[in-house]
Amino acid sequence: MKMGKEKKAELTTQQIVLLVILIASFMIMLLLLFRLNLKEQTQAEICHNSVILKEKSTFGGELNCKTSYVCISGGESCKEINPTKTIDINLNPKPTNDETKDDLVKKQVMKAIADEMVGCWWMFGEGKLNYVGGISETHCALCSSIKFDNTIKNEITYGDFFDYLSITKKTDSQTYMQYLFAVSDKKMLKSEYLGVYDLNSKIDLNKNNLIVTGRNSRNLAFFGEVLDPKVMPVYLVIDSNFPKLECKTFITKA
Repeated sequence: MKMGKEKKAELTTQQIVLLVILIASFMIMLLLLFRLNLKEQTQAEICHNSVILKEKSTFGGELNCKTSYVCISGGESCKEINPTKTIDINLNPKPTNDETKDDLVKKQVMKAIADEMVGCWWMFGEGKLNYVGGISETHCALCSSIKFDNTIKNEITYGDFFDYLSITKKTDSQTYMQYLFAVSDKKMLKSEYLGVYDLNSKIDLNKNNLIVTGRNSRNLAFFGEVLDPKVMPVYLVIDSNFPKLECKTFITKA
């Protein structure tokens, strides 16, 4: 009888160990499935999806788009901002025969800005989606508010930046300029766009640099006349230049 009880107890212990292994294995499988198939959407994806739904809906719903607060950092924190994103800049890149360290740092900074512009243009449908309604007025999306830390001191003019967009590949087949503006050179940009900029002036690293896009309302018929919606391209502006965009309504949340 004693041996039988010990055997029964030993069997129960084996069952418990097996059960623990099965539960642990099941939890690991759930974790892997969650990571592979149920990846949490980024805020950019949430915004983009809400833009698509708004465009497809007759009456529309609420856009779910938020301004991203970006710190471009060479190693320090950005003042007066609680960043939702920090982009790190290598201040000591290895110079090449053709480019100095300063050139390479500038390229990193310009790429960071260009990528934010690309993200903004993509989120709001690349100019192809009507996501606003109501009276004909300019609806603006403040995609990004960019600050620089005190280590970023490189002088970059708007002309330098648009030249960078013209010659730098976003993909193997397309430059940043071609993706954002459907032209290959800054000279081909519309005069009303370039009118916002002094191409010889420097990007002010001490101020908020804002990335903005938008459009006016969807097609409306007034007395038989159809008003075509106007797409606002992506702008990089500081606060003082913001009024030039004539924004009436903001469709992004702070």
